[in-house]
Amino acid sequence: MKIACIGNMNNAMFAIVRNLRDLNYDAHLFLVEEFDHFLPLADTYDDILPDYVHQLNWYNIGHWAISKEKIKKDLEGFDFFIGTDLAPAFLIKAGIELDIFTPHGGDIFKHCYYSFENFPPKKHEIGAWYRSYHQRKGARRAKYIMFDITNDSNELYFKTLNLQKNRLFINAPYIYPKQYTEQTFIKNKEYEKAKLIRAKYDLVLFHQSRHVWKTHIDSLHYKANDRIIRGYAKFLAENSSSKSLLIMFEYGWDFQDSKNLVTELGISEKVLWLPIMPRKDLMVWLSIADMGIGEVANSWFSYGSVYEVLCSQKPFLGYRKDDDFKTQYPEQYPMVSANTEELICIALNDLKSNPLHYKEMGEKGYDWFMKFAINRPINEIIKQIEAKKVVLDNNGFKKNLVKN
Repeated sequence: MKIACIGNMNNAMFAIVRNLRDLNYDAHLFLVEEFDHFLPLADTYDDILPDYVHQLNWYNIGHWAISKEKIKKDLEGFDFFIGTDLAPAFLIKAGIELDIFTPHGGDIFKHCYYSFENFPPKKHEIGAWYRSYHQRKGARRAKYIMFDITNDSNELYFKTLNLQKNRLFINAPYIYPKQYTEQTFIKNKEYEKAKLIRAKYDLVLFHQSRHVWKTHIDSLHYKANDRIIRGYAKFLAENSSSKSLLIMFEYGWDFQDSKNLVTELGISEKVLWLPIMPRKDLMVWLSIADMGIGEVANSWFSYGSVYEVLCSQKPFLGYRKDDDFKTQYPEQYPMVSANTEELICIALNDLKSNPLHYKEMGEKGYDWFMKFAINRPINEIIKQIEAKKVVLDNNGFKKNLVKN
């Protein structure tokens, strides 16, 4: 069995490939059009690109112009297909059904829909509509969709698209935890910088999410980063002698607005801004933190930032309505749920007062992460690979009988 993993949004597919290859499965990563910080070398401490990583030029050609023959030729010899982003649209155009579709979010609530802005529509609009049609078709024809329960707003898209019947209510294993150790961090150029910063502060907070709170285009993209900044400022006002630091990234449409807010609140000396960086560097900085902070607008159970924090054995602060996820996850990772600046301030005060409690929370969160975010989904993927292998072997056996 040769396994093709297509697309690398959030570095997720590279993690799946490495996890599968560690178990002796012949998995390959096909890159499409990735952001620089989602390229394989951004998430490995090796300097050489593995030979199981391949570049596709599908996005450059475009969905409208690409031929089904080219798609088939590029994937010739592969038996099992896992895809994200626009993989469903491209594969179904060539008559190939995904075995597992692992959405990242926008490939469901954005790429599956398109409305004409002009009438009659312009040529590029027709192409966009054509692609969204195939994205819906490809998603529906995928044998399984690996995506856990989210929130009411996002679940509505799954129901509208009729994607519930073939859904595996677990998330893809989008982190490769084996590489995030002190031994590998020492080799990284960011390690010494991070350690020097850590030595200056008693409390370090880490918020790596995109800044989307002022110009957000819809409620699902909204991150409410301003609440985190205001909650932190309130904490500082109540703890004037605190040697604390909030680390954030110049990432997202509104990071400049966040910088302005930090200045306006007079807390610039207590905030460190880092540039967008590869996950391999980000995880080094996260390793020095006392707490990781995610999104505080919508109730989510899992996403990249959550898993990065849990993988680092750090306590996590975000927003989660526990009851929404109890059916799927009776056992939930420990966290602090807060969605207002007041609750965020209360949580930070508690972190300052009870460090051992939060250290234990981080350790328990890691145990949950390995059990439910890594081992469980990998085992499910392997289960589907082995099931298809049996089908293909049986079909080959029957063909041989006919030939003989």
